[in-house]
Amino acid sequence: MVKRTTFTTDVEEFRKANEIRYEYFKSDYPTGSLIGVKRLAHPDLMVEIEAMAVIPADRFKPVE
Repeated sequence: MVKRTTFTTDVEEFRKANEIRYEYFKSDYPTGSLIGVKRLAHPDLMVEIEAMAVIPADRFKPVE
């Protein structure tokens, strides 16, 4: 993953949970943005994450 954008309805709660990402990304952290919103698509949701990743050319297998 090279970039993530996180939308949340509660920025303070998200900041507490954000430390979890360090369990998955040990180095070369992806760039990211945090955006506070009034609500998301469903009223029960608190977080929506959009991610962008790059597949190295030597690992890419085109669909035939």
